[in-house]
Amino acid sequence: MNELEYALKRMGVATSLYQGAIQFNSVTFRVVCGVLGYVGLDSVAISASIEKTLNGLLEIPTGIIADRYGRAESTLMGIKCIILALTAMYLATLTFGKSYSTILIYINGLLLGIATPLISGAMAGFYQSCVDKSCVGIDELKVKHIKENTFTLSKVYGKYIPLVSVLSSFISLYLFEKYFGANHLFIIGILFYGFVHFFISNDVKHFGDQKRNKKISMSKLSTSIKEFFGNSNCFIAMVLNLCVKTISMMIIGFYMMSLGSDLEYDKSILYFSALASFLIGCFGPGWIFYGQFGPALLEYLGRRNYQISIISVLITVSAVGLLIYNDLTIIHKIIFSFALGSATTFFFVGLSSISNNLVLSEVKESDYATMLSIMGIIGLLASGLYSFIILKVYNGIPSVSSILWSTLVLCGVSVVASLFLKENE
Repeated sequence: MNELEYALKRMGVATSLYQGAIQFNSVTFRVVCGVLGYVGLDSVAISASIEKTLNGLLEIPTGIIADRYGRAESTLMGIKCIILALTAMYLATLTFGKSYSTILIYINGLLLGIATPLISGAMAGFYQSCVDKSCVGIDELKVKHIKENTFTLSKVYGKYIPLVSVLSSFISLYLFEKYFGANHLFIIGILFYGFVHFFISNDVKHFGDQKRNKKISMSKLSTSIKEFFGNSNCFIAMVLNLCVKTISMMIIGFYMMSLGSDLEYDKSILYFSALASFLIGCFGPGWIFYGQFGPALLEYLGRRNYQISIISVLITVSAVGLLIYNDLTIIHKIIFSFALGSATTFFFVGLSSISNNLVLSEVKESDYATMLSIMGIIGLLASGLYSFIILKVYNGIPSVSSILWSTLVLCGVSVVASLFLKENE
């Protein structure tokens, strides 16, 4: 394996490990806090508000700092914050009912609010720079193709990790709740993130972390931002990212609540069946299929047609769901959840990879994390606005049909944006 293949492999595995850790802890959190009631949901709601507010405020400043003082260092600091946040939540479950339990939950939101911006643009920028460094001595046309499609090509590696993580989380929840208490599963989540930290630390030793330690020039930064917004492909990337973030919020964030409210089985075995079916769909077929066939389809179809084909899968599933959902039996709704989860992840992974590469192939290497953060803030604001609308209009739980209609509208926007995309030369 040459240095370039090694860089792509480490990038793919690191991304999958990080996503696997997120999903393992997401399942743990949903069940331990939302279903089993180890903590008060009112405190969790305030904690989530703290987290999202800080995400928005810190997204761009942390990207700028990461580009100047180390993207890997920023990523590792973010993972440390997540480990501390999970520790705070675990301690909160042990002290539920006591005054400082609520404080620990707020600390969890505070730390997660800091962690996500530290990681979001920095981690992608760090691994893109690792790939860039590994392209020395390779044919110029091949290098151009690789740099423009790094995030798609790297998905070949580690594609089974998220599925294994989700399956492990459900098995672990059953065993821990039966023998120890499900809240102790947060310890495994902490160790999972510890391993991700160890994995990335080894890559820093191998590839190095570019630290400029230069004073931030506001004039140069302003020029780079103007060039970013004036670039048509970067603008398309922002639109795609907005659609990706909002659809992910709608489906991954609200669909399970909508389904549970619709069928009134929040605490029954059917709830766990639906949750498991949806999440296995998300991190089984969707993620694995993209990793297995994504690069070949990209090569065969070209970037524009490839994007549209990815979007078409989610359009088809959502449209079919709108037509037949109300007539489905409970079992069929569980099966539909699996299909929707698969299509959503195929859309999410595919368009996230494309939008990241659209930006990084157009901007300076010195601004990777900053420009990814600028792109990310647009999607973050859009998903936040959607959450606010859901809170006001639907009292926090939208109908399944409203989610599917909104998905179709945003998929349509994604298709239109894709039509204006400049193809690779």
